[in-house]
Amino acid sequence: MPCKNRFVNVNRGCGPFQVRCKRGKRGKIGYEGDTGPAGSDGSTGPTGYTGETGPTGYTGETGPTGYTGETGPTGYTGETGPTGIGGIDGANSIRYYLESTSGGDVSGSTYFTSGFNSSPLNSYIFVFAYFSTISSSEGFWDTISNSISNGLTPYLQITQVSNSTITGLYKVLSIAYSDPGNDGQYTVTCDGPPALYGNGAWNTSELYSISFNLGGPQGYTGYTGDTGYTGYTGYTGYTGYTGPALFGLLAEGGTSDISVGSNSVTKVGGTSGTLSRGYSPQYYPYNAAFLTFTVPNLTNSEYRVFLGSSGFRSYGISLQYAGGNNYVYIYYNDGIELPQISTYSAGDIFTISVSTNGTYFYQNGVLLTSKSLVSGTTSLQAWFGIYTVGDYIDNIAYGYLASPPSIYPFITYQNSTTQSITSSSPPSNAIVLFDTSIESYGTISLDHSSPTTFTNNSGSTHSYMVSVTVNYDINSSGIRTLFISKNASTRITQTIVNAVSSDNTFLNLNIPILLNNTDYFQVWTSQDSGTSLDIGSDTDFGGSSITIQQIQ
Repeated sequence: MPCKNRFVNVNRGCGPFQVRCKRGKRGKIGYEGDTGPAGSDGSTGPTGYTGETGPTGYTGETGPTGYTGETGPTGYTGETGPTGIGGIDGANSIRYYLESTSGGDVSGSTYFTSGFNSSPLNSYIFVFAYFSTISSSEGFWDTISNSISNGLTPYLQITQVSNSTITGLYKVLSIAYSDPGNDGQYTVTCDGPPALYGNGAWNTSELYSISFNLGGPQGYTGYTGDTGYTGYTGYTGYTGYTGPALFGLLAEGGTSDISVGSNSVTKVGGTSGTLSRGYSPQYYPYNAAFLTFTVPNLTNSEYRVFLGSSGFRSYGISLQYAGGNNYVYIYYNDGIELPQISTYSAGDIFTISVSTNGTYFYQNGVLLTSKSLVSGTTSLQAWFGIYTVGDYIDNIAYGYLASPPSIYPFITYQNSTTQSITSSSPPSNAIVLFDTSIESYGTISLDHSSPTTFTNNSGSTHSYMVSVTVNYDINSSGIRTLFISKNASTRITQTIVNAVSSDNTFLNLNIPILLNNTDYFQVWTSQDSGTSLDIGSDTDFGGSSITIQQIQ
């Protein structure tokens, strides 16, 4: 036991006693014993001070996106905002007040007039004051005028400021300045009627915006593409059986110079330049017969086809070559009428129809002219004359009209004075005048108080057959155009021909026209020869002619 005190209490069986303790020498250090078991944990000490924040760790990967929620309902549409302020006019524009739709001079500054219609579509002449509502208009109109001189095409647009649906678009042909005492004015002439576009009706006293734009000159015509390959010719069908005919054909006097088929006559012998003839032995009534034929070839010769008896040519057609052209002449009452009435091409179909109403001459279904019946004629026979060996007349049809058609009232007008047609490219249309009645039968329901217009003022609908011929002076350049317009807005028929070399150029139209009450039609023409040409100057023909038959 440890000896901390001088005495130690000892208990040895006989009782306790004390032993005096004496410190001995320090012994050797014994071996270290095994570590005892760990003691119980002591109480937790107080929390120490918080250390400094360590560096931020790396960001973990982003998790997947969650599902998109359902779209919420659309909100209410807000009220429409007020209309914005109208835009200003374009750079190439000025403004005027409309004074009148009857044409004529303006009374003073800021006004213009339209002529001669209340519709923008049918107006074509306008007069504008020198001063617009903005300023002097001299530079505006000079720009347009100079563009015409330089080969450009100006287009004029006139629009009502308070209602842009009332508008017209026009191709400008000319501008002329004058001063009749109103501080000056510009007269603007446009192509038409009709205009290029027109809508609504003019309103006087309204303010209009006038603007223009320029079109470039017409470009060159592109090269003609290569002609495609010709397809294979189909198999020829079987020839049909020959049917019964209303006529036969014979050679005059049994001559061998003429060969006849079932519907053809050919000159096969004799001398070229000498007339050889075939004929039909059948006779048909003087007022109920027809004859149709074609000439397949064009030669430097003449063909004569007529209806008559004993060689008398009551009604006929002569096809002649002269000066490089193939002309059509009419035989009437055994005489040839001059000048030529038309030209022809190979394969054209000609018809002579004789009825109680008169005799009618057609080319490809177009009426060339009509004549009264020749007095004293009792019956008709078909004759065919050919001059050149190898020439022939084909597709002959000859017979009678079982029921002559009813006679219809008609009237024919001509132009008694020369009318000059200006050249332009592209062509500018000019209206054709018909001022003199030369022939009529019965009464037709058309008003012709204006020499340019035919109007149905009868109060009901009628149909008419209209035949027109216009004869241009000699000029071999350019083309000639002729058309009929209805109500100044619709071209119902048109023909375009190349100028004839070294002779007059004829244009023909033939068409039925249906006119409701107040409907009207006009005849227009144009040419681009490079110089002004006259119509109506031919003393034999009259230059311009129109025949109108009322058929309903």
